[in-house]
Amino acid sequence: MDLVVPEHLREAHWAGFRRAMEEPAIKDLAADLPVLCADGQVRTYAGRLLVLSDGLGKALGALAIYASEGSTGVTPFG
Repeated sequence: MDLVVPEHLREAHWAGFRRAMEEPAIKDLAADLPVLCADGQVRTYAGRLLVLSDGLGKALGALAIYASEGSTGVTPFG
C-alpha cells in the first residue's frame, strides 16, 4: 500500500486500516481519495473502500477500487 498512499497520509492510512481490521463497523465507504501515481504525482480518484469479513463478521482484509473519472462528492482529506 505504501506504493499508492501519498507519504503524508501513510500514518493515517495504517491507523485507519488497523481500526477497520479490529472493529469493522464501516464495511463500505465511497470517497475521492488521493493516489500516488507512478510518475510521482498525487491525483485524486473516486474510490470505494471495502472491508472483507467472514461469515461471523471478523475482518479478513480490505479492498480499494478506483474509477478513472468522476467524483463521489466526498473528500475525507479535504
